[in-house]
Amino acid sequence: MSTTTSWTPRTIEGSTQKLDLLAGETTIGHFTETDKGHTVEAVVYDQPWHVTRDDMAVTATLQDGRTYALTGDKGRIGGSKRLDVDLAGHAVACINEAKQDWVIEDTDGTKLGQFSGGNRGVRSSLVEWEDDATEHLNREEQAFLSYAARIALESRLWRNTWILTASLLVLAPIIILIYLYGPVF
Repeated sequence: MSTTTSWTPRTIEGSTQKLDLLAGETTIGHFTETDKGHTVEAVVYDQPWHVTRDDMAVTATLQDGRTYALTGDKGRIGGSKRLDVDLAGHAVACINEAKQDWVIEDTDGTKLGQFSGGNRGVRSSLVEWEDDATEHLNREEQAFLSYAARIALESRLWRNTWILTASLLVLAPIIILIYLYGPVF
């Protein structure tokens, strides 16, 4: 697998959103999302995956029966600082090191890769893999971790958008009152 994985921009057809997963310049997966991303059809390396997704977890069952799962440390994916990934018995964690910067680590602390939400990071969700990542992860595991990275960045973006919207709704009447009647202090 390439030393980077990324995503193409979403294409929207009605209520369906389509994304392609790239390893370098090569398309390795096709993801079709409906129902606001909760229903996902995926084909990775020409093999269908059964994917279920909600605010609490993401699971993918591969054609050979292996199951990969993503869960957050706060019970929800959005807002979690640590995402636990079970790759059919192989435990990996995505750890939020800074505001938008994440690292992917094995249980022994070995860094496998990193991703960031900065510099359009949510749009392409670029995962940079360490040179020896293929010694610890097979290509399907790297593909699922790339999907996990996208979910982590999107969840954080939606959470921040809701916080900003709520803050503006609370502050707007106060700002209008101060504008109309002047400061009261």
